Amino acid sequence: MHKEIVCDDMNYFKDGITNGYHWYIVKGSMQDYNYVWGQCFDITLELSCCHYPSEDKIQDFWDDNKIALIEYIKQIHLGVKGRVLNQKNKPIANVIVEVQGRTHICPYVTNKNGEYYLLLLPGVYILNATLPGFMSLQQKVVLPNGAEKLSAYEFDFIFSMGSTSKKPCPLKPLYSNSVGTFTVSVYFPIFVCVCIYIYIY
Repeated sequence: MHKEIVCDDMNYFKDGITNGYHWYIVKGSMQDYNYVWGQCFDITLELSCCHYPSEDKIQDFWDDNKIALIEYIKQIHLGVKGRVLNQKNKPIANVIVEVQGRTHICPYVTNKNGEYYLLLLPGVYILNATLPGFMSLQQKVVLPNGAEKLSAYEFDFIFSMGSTSKKPCPLKPLYSNSVGTFTVSVYFPIFVCVCIYIYIY
C-alpha cells in the first residue's frame, strides 16, 4: 500500500493512506465510539489483498510491519500530561482539562490521582482546567516532540483557596418537588489509549 500499489478491487490511495469515511462509510463503528466517549484515536491497517491468507503468511505480515507498529505506538508520548492538585499537594479528581477552543462532547476529567493526559501534536496550546466553585486556570504550553524521549511534556495545575468563585443565587429551583426527581452529573476518569485494528484482506 505504501508504494501506492493497490488490490484489483480497490481505489487508488495517495501515499498508501486514505480517509476511511471517503473509502467506505460505516455508521456507529467502535472507532467513532472510542473517539467520542473514550478519546482514543483508532486506525485500521490493511495489510494484504488476500482476505483469507494461509497460516504460514501471518508471521510474514508481523515481521514486515512490527517496527512500524512499535514506532506508531510510541506516539502515545506526544502531548502533555500532569496532575491537578490543591495547595496541600493533594490530588483533585473530576477536573476538566482541555485545550482552549477544542470543546469535546465528553471532556477529559482527572482520575482519583488527579492525573490528566492529552494526546497532542507538537505546537503551542492554551490548556484550561475547570473545577466547579473555582476560577478556571489557564496555562500556555509549548509542546516538543515527546515521542523522541518517550515522555510527554509535564505540567501540574494547582488550585488555591484564593481562586474560588462565588456562585450566583439560582433563579430557579435546583430540583423539582412535583415528581421528586433530579439529575446528578457524574464524571468518570478517562485514560488516553491508542487502539489499532489490523485487518488482513
